[in-house]
Amino acid sequence: MMYSLTLNPEIILREEDQAWIPLDPTNRDCQEYYAWLQEGNTPKPAPVPPPPPPALDANILSMAERLKAMEGRMARVEAMLEALVK
Repeated sequence: MMYSLTLNPEIILREEDQAWIPLDPTNRDCQEYYAWLQEGNTPKPAPVPPPPPPALDANILSMAERLKAMEGRMARVEAMLEALVK
C-alpha cells in the first residue's frame, strides 16, 4: 500500500483506492497509515500547488483606462469622418 501527502495537512491520500483519510487517530484507516509509517515507510510528497494568478498592477490598470479613453476618442473621430464624407 502507498500513501501520499496532500495540500491539506490534515488529510492523507491512500493511492490504492484514492481514499482521502483524515488524520484522526480514532479513524481505522488513519491507524493503518500510522502503522505503515511505523514500518519505516514514507508517503509521497504533496503535489506542488499551482502558482497564483498574476496580479494586476497599477501599470496594467492604467493602460486599460487609457485604452478605454482612446476607444472613446476613436468613436468620435469616426463619427466626424462619416459626417465629412456625407
